[in-house]
Amino acid sequence: NVDWQKMVYTGSGFLQHQYLGISGGSDRFRVMGSLGYQDQLGQVPGYRAKRYSFRVNTEMKVTGNRQVRLNVTGSHSPNSTPAGGTGTYGVISEVIRQPPIFPALLSDGRFGVGWSGTNPLARVRDGGFDDKTYEGFTGTLQVNYQPIKGMDLEFNYSPQFGDTLEKSFFKAVSTYDPGSTTPAYTFPAKSTLTEGDSRSWHNTMHFLLHYN
Repeated sequence: NVDWQKMVYTGSGFLQHQYLGISGGSDRFRVMGSLGYQDQLGQVPGYRAKRYSFRVNTEMKVTGNRQVRLNVTGSHSPNSTPAGGTGTYGVISEVIRQPPIFPALLSDGRFGVGWSGTNPLARVRDGGFDDKTYEGFTGTLQVNYQPIKGMDLEFNYSPQFGDTLEKSFFKAVSTYDPGSTTPAYTFPAKSTLTEGDSRSWHNTMHFLLHYN
């Protein structure tokens, strides 16, 4: 009578979030800034999601008919899960499928065979990791000019940068039938290490004329 959920879901699920914001200025200049931090642990060991973020918004009246706004935001988000993740084909789905008649651990500490060789406890404790880091930056520069009464000329430039860094190690783990010293299954058949980096950069410009 193996309680797979009790054996695998041993994480705290603890979530913390901090935020610091400041603002101030005068009739000609205003600024608002903020810093954020979030850290979440999963009920599945090996799961962790962090996020660091910042934002700065400024507005300045250069002259009576000229205004400049500059806004920047950025984030850095490292995430970790056990190898294969926790989704459709990950640890959580494997836990749900496990019948209670299959052993998770043998008396000598080796991993039990599980259902058809899938043992989510083995994956969590010794199966590797799946790490992803997301980074993003967005800026907006806006300039407004009123040459005559009722007319507003606006220039807007917004660059946007994104980066996704991935590193995954899927370790081959052997599982055993009780009383046997020969592995019943080894999953995956071979250990694999993959890395990838995807980056994007977008620029957007607007020239607008408003007249009332």
